[in-house]
Amino acid sequence: MLKEQTETLAEDKEKLLSKNEKLEKQQKKLQQELNKMVQSKEVMERNNLYEKQNDLKGQKQKIEKSLER
Repeated sequence: MLKEQTETLAEDKEKLLSKNEKLEKQQKKLQQELNKMVQSKEVMERNNLYEKQNDLKGQKQKIEKSLER
């Protein structure tokens, strides 16, 4: 009886370790996806800043041209 319980506990332990491994892999994948999303957002924000900067440069040039007249 004790031997059967020990075997059952060993099997349960293996199942839990296997589930834990799967969860760790899922966590790693999710962290990688999250990192990609953060990088993507940073790139989008940087691009928006470049666009705003270019718009301001264009506005400045228009103002300077109109002042030259």
